[in-house]
Amino acid sequence: MTKVVIGLVAHASGGKETFGTILKEWAGENGFTVEIISTGSGGLLGKVGDDLRGTGFQKNTANLIILSNAIRVHLGKDTLARGAGLLVARSAAEIVVYDSIRWDTDMQVVQGFKDHMTIFVTADAETRYQRLKDRARDGEAVMSWMEFLKREQDPTAVEIQRLGEMADFKIANKLGLEEYRKSVRNFLQSYVKLILERGNPSRGIL
Repeated sequence: MTKVVIGLVAHASGGKETFGTILKEWAGENGFTVEIISTGSGGLLGKVGDDLRGTGFQKNTANLIILSNAIRVHLGKDTLARGAGLLVARSAAEIVVYDSIRWDTDMQVVQGFKDHMTIFVTADAETRYQRLKDRARDGEAVMSWMEFLKREQDPTAVEIQRLGEMADFKIANKLGLEEYRKSVRNFLQSYVKLILERGNPSRGIL
């Protein structure tokens, strides 16, 4: 079975979750299976945060960033990436999304799979700030513009930008949901579907 591994790169509120939603919608229409494997708050790191709640740990964005950095320092900078890589390798899905690439170690894991592609989902800071306030997670609704800009300068954000510039593809997410959906679906149809059909002649390409 051909497996396509998609590594997502995006800043906070850039559109990673929406990408996953659009992908699942498209995959269902085309008969492909999908699994999204997260290293962040909704995945491996979030599970560690859940386990620590009994110790008084407050699971929010700021604390999860601290936790991630502590894991990298004390357990090895590739610990979360290697864990996610094992889950990707074990997945039986035809399309596996690595959500998301934040460090070189993440990029290396994704690039270790034969059929892989990396995507930088881009949106300007003003657009992402408004989305962040609208979604109102972990007190983000009251975050000031200056606080947001300060967070944009932390090491993780700087690294995300650098890695995003190295990605195989860039998809803009700044003109509204319908335009973003159109761009993502065009990408899936033009690239992902071709790889999957190449590996499975019964789907129509010999």
